[in-house]
Amino acid sequence: MKLSSIAPICLLALVASCGQADRYKLTANVNEKHNDKEVLLISRNNGDTIQRATVAAGTVVFEDEITTPMLVQIRVNGGPSLGQAVLEAGEITFASETGATGTALNDVLGQLTAYQKGINERMSAINKDDADAEQKQEEIYNEYEAYTDSVMNANIDNPVGASLFMNKAYGLSVAEIEAALNDHPSLKSYTAIEKQLNSKKIAEETGEGKPYKDFEVPYNGTTQTLSGLMQPGHYTLVDFWASWCGPCRREIPVIKEILNEYGPKGLDVVGVAVWDQVPETEKAMKELDITWPVIMDAKTIPTDMYGILGIPTIILIGPDGTILSRGKQGQALKDAVAEAMK
Repeated sequence: MKLSSIAPICLLALVASCGQADRYKLTANVNEKHNDKEVLLISRNNGDTIQRATVAAGTVVFEDEITTPMLVQIRVNGGPSLGQAVLEAGEITFASETGATGTALNDVLGQLTAYQKGINERMSAINKDDADAEQKQEEIYNEYEAYTDSVMNANIDNPVGASLFMNKAYGLSVAEIEAALNDHPSLKSYTAIEKQLNSKKIAEETGEGKPYKDFEVPYNGTTQTLSGLMQPGHYTLVDFWASWCGPCRREIPVIKEILNEYGPKGLDVVGVAVWDQVPETEKAMKELDITWPVIMDAKTIPTDMYGILGIPTIILIGPDGTILSRGKQGQALKDAVAEAMK
């Protein structure tokens, strides 16, 4: 496993327990460049906007009653996240460099943030040309995974632990997730975990060896369909992507290589722009010199149908409509196409 850094921990706002209302005060230092901009607290569980406030002198303050701890994402004008904090009773301070601190669960988040930065620094210090570089990366990653598992298990009945479980569940099977829900019934109340489990079940229905599902996406007064871009007798590589997604953009050259080699042998490529804005998709297509057809403004229509939780997700469909490969990237994707078309 090759790793250059540990991905930021994706935490979700979750319901822990009901109790008497208390008050929180969250003071977020977000930099003076955001003065007069609106900052939103977004539930990491369901995407709801919890509160809004305007930045003054680089600072924004949120204060309200709270009955159950809730993890939120801090966003400026709906843009990229500056970080996260747990809304719980007490005085909370947030800064992008250190995260949220001041209350019990926020201190746990702060420790996670500090640990993660240390791991990334150790990863970056590895000389990738060293013969044992991959082994060192693997050892650091295993250490990181063991640490986050210990934090998750110690906090499994509160938003921090439940959100770490959600992060881990991306790599778990349906059976493993269901077993964890049975062992920890409090997790069953979390909308995000239920959605992820349902997506996993749908993903199994559209996994390798299963028939592909067609979908319709309205755009500019027309109806776009996947089947409408598939040629009889051809293999079709379908790339679910978005302009803002770094891994999606990095995979485009791989797809170009595949198309150059196998296009003349009966392979077509179809892009599906999901979770994106049309102008940004069009801009990225020009920047990346994407020449294959792209289904525009698909939103969540195909990702819901295919149970896609992360992008890029790339599937290879055979001439008979069977999904031959799903979820592979890089060399693994090249190998899958080569095996299917040999």
